[in-house]
Amino acid sequence: MKKALLVVLSLLFSAALVTTVFAQEKKAPEASKPKALHYYGTVASMDSVAKLLVVKGKKGEMKFDVADAKWKGYKAMDEVKTGERVRVKYVEKDGKMMAELVYKAAFKTAKKEMKTAPKPAETPAKQ
Repeated sequence: MKKALLVVLSLLFSAALVTTVFAQEKKAPEASKPKALHYYGTVASMDSVAKLLVVKGKKGEMKFDVADAKWKGYKAMDEVKTGERVRVKYVEKDGKMMAELVYKAAFKTAKKEMKTAPKPAETPAKQ
């Protein structure tokens, strides 16, 4: 009887230790999709063969790989012209900026320029 009780108690004790070990195990973080970033600027150059887009903005020039990019406001990649204002939605993968979406940008500064433009002089009314 003592041996049976000793075996049962040792099984309960070992089960308690095993469950605490499993409870303390940390799960590996799941691979999450990198957060998409945005970059605004003007097109400095476009290479449709290498599928590279260089955009010059406030932070300098950035090169984007546009091989898998979608184009909004353009029918095709070849329609992009140097000097156009664009907005690029991209993610950084393996040290490269991979463009997901490229579209024509409507900048707030363009609206400000329109508002602050001098109005034409009014002509005096004929009497």
